[in-house]
Amino acid sequence: MLFLSATYPGPPETAVSGTHRRMRVLLDACSRLNRSLHIAFLIRPDQDQPILEPDRLADDLRTYWGVSATCHIIELEGRENPHDDAGSALRVLFEPLDVREDRFYSSFVQADAIGAIRTLLNTIGPGLLFVHRLAAILPVLEIAAGELPSAVVFDLDDVEHKARYRALRELGFYLSKIIDYARVLGLARAEAAGSRLADASLVCSVQDKRYLDRLRRYGRIDVLPNTVRIPDLRDSDREGHSRHRALFIGDLRYEPNAVAVDLLCRSIWPTVRARCPRAELVIVGRHPPGRVMPSDLPGIVFAGFVDDLDEVYASCNVVCCPITFGGGTRIKLCEAAAYGKAIVSTEIGAEGLDFTDGTNIVIQDDLDEFAHAVADLFE
Repeated sequence: MLFLSATYPGPPETAVSGTHRRMRVLLDACSRLNRSLHIAFLIRPDQDQPILEPDRLADDLRTYWGVSATCHIIELEGRENPHDDAGSALRVLFEPLDVREDRFYSSFVQADAIGAIRTLLNTIGPGLLFVHRLAAILPVLEIAAGELPSAVVFDLDDVEHKARYRALRELGFYLSKIIDYARVLGLARAEAAGSRLADASLVCSVQDKRYLDRLRRYGRIDVLPNTVRIPDLRDSDREGHSRHRALFIGDLRYEPNAVAVDLLCRSIWPTVRARCPRAELVIVGRHPPGRVMPSDLPGIVFAGFVDDLDEVYASCNVVCCPITFGGGTRIKLCEAAAYGKAIVSTEIGAEGLDFTDGTNIVIQDDLDEFAHAVADLFE
């Protein structure tokens, strides 16, 4: 079996984003099904994590993720500007419809990437190719069907075109926005092509499956929900009940999380503090260097990356998720429920999860009502 991904898990001991956690579950399942698992990672030139040697990466995946596999690294060549060779204004207008011309995705369809994957397929001879996310399916689409394994599975954990569309709606008007909307169509075309190539495509929720089925351009869609570890709650929850402390967990290098934190700190938390003056907000997760965080506001702690989530959850009694755009499902909410915490979320934040508003979650899109819901739970 060959598992192909453009999401590098490095270093594995601290790769805990939602995407990494889903990939870990998938790799665990693949390694249990097939003892000769091979994993190939497509690495863009702008990768911001140090790239380990394949043998070292395999050792770390075995140590920290419990996954036994042979690892392969495919380093991609950059493409400075995919529009440099545009022959006409008409071509420039239509290029956004082809995701292969996108500044981010163009690296994955260069000849070196396609050739390296073809070589791996010929060398390993896998019976199944598992493709993780949209970027990794793009070079596979350039390989003749006769050169591919008899079975192909495509994990479409984020419906990328829907996530991009929502992100554009959050932005104001600008002159090139119509081209960015055309790129949404390009993403949808690529997703549909990957889905038709695969024998099965996996999404996170029934809601995403219904959405793609309605479009009638995708192949077979199956639901594989995100999962989390169920913690031992016997001693972990005692401290939290005595505190007015809320929690947000998320990698702030991911734009939906960064925007949510900004809303939480600047628009929601002042109202919470007006009602509960001693309330605290703890924000856990990496944030990009150079990005200014509102850390000077009273009652807010930016904890960065933490090793022990059990301790973090034990000290908090409300989890906040004011996500306003993005795709997939929020593993952070599955985890909060597993820890038995009260949750306040936007509708998009809770999208695709089997929660019932007013029973095991409070859903509020109005920021002022969101703040009062948090304060109500504290009181």
